[in-house]
Amino acid sequence: DWPPGLVAARLSEEPVERRLVGRWAALAGHPEAEALLAAQLRDIEPSVQESAILSLGHLHRPTARDELKRLLRQGTERQQALAAEGLTAWSPEELEPLVQHPAAQVRSAVARRL
Repeated sequence: DWPPGLVAARLSEEPVERRLVGRWAALAGHPEAEALLAAQLRDIEPSVQESAILSLGHLHRPTARDELKRLLRQGTERQQALAAEGLTAWSPEELEPLVQHPAAQVRSAVARRL
């Protein structure tokens, strides 16, 4: 069950509250976490989108990993860097192919995580 008030917080006008709900759901492994984070990837606030990308890494679900890999292929350079950081939750081997990535932000994220 969601803790009391959390349903309202996921729809809050405050981006920090929406980010925290997504992070909590991912870290708690809540069954609705993936759907919540998918919605946050489309949030109007970039900070909520970015937090959702990082939170996907905490889920340890194959579909979350697939979404991170999709963002590495199709996202903006910032989204790609965050997706690379999210992949570190699986293994350092996930980052190995990204060492030669054309985007400087991605290479920087990989260097920090390795």
